[in-house]
Amino acid sequence: MVDIPKPIGETPRKFTKELKISDETRKGLRRKVLDAWQDEEENSRYRYNVETAKDGKEIYLLRPTWLNKGLDFQVNLEGFKSKSQEAPKHGDLIGDLADKKNESPEKYRQLREMIDLVYGCVEPEEAQKYPDLSFKAGLPVDAILKLLKWLFIEQDLTYWNNSGRRMFMNAIKDID
Repeated sequence: MVDIPKPIGETPRKFTKELKISDETRKGLRRKVLDAWQDEEENSRYRYNVETAKDGKEIYLLRPTWLNKGLDFQVNLEGFKSKSQEAPKHGDLIGDLADKKNESPEKYRQLREMIDLVYGCVEPEEAQKYPDLSFKAGLPVDAILKLLKWLFIEQDLTYWNNSGRRMFMNAIKDID
């Protein structure tokens, strides 16, 4: 059978899929994400529901995006407000973490322990060593950990043969 590409300008089809992945290594996480993308239809837009926060809000990925020639995705949190999008930027999370540290340095140290676990590819649910930890400022702790998981994965795909998640983690460490 001949594989002929669809005509340019055709209206993209939209799909929503569930994507639940975990792995103990960055390489394994990258591979599982890329394997899921292998099934994508040409000239299509995808929403991947990847996590659900305790408050019921979905964390989801949108792809493709306009960067990195197809190996990129946008991480979103339902109800998050950022320039008419639900996409928290790295700076949004850095600011949120700084606010949490200002609110309570001791509680922030506990949060950083959990962030370090997620950075090391531990699933956010397993990383929650302090399940009752909460702050008045910003996003709930579980949402932060789940967003970080996917922002770290995004960085690992974008810069897989270089700095990956280290760049973002270095920005988090600057708060300390």
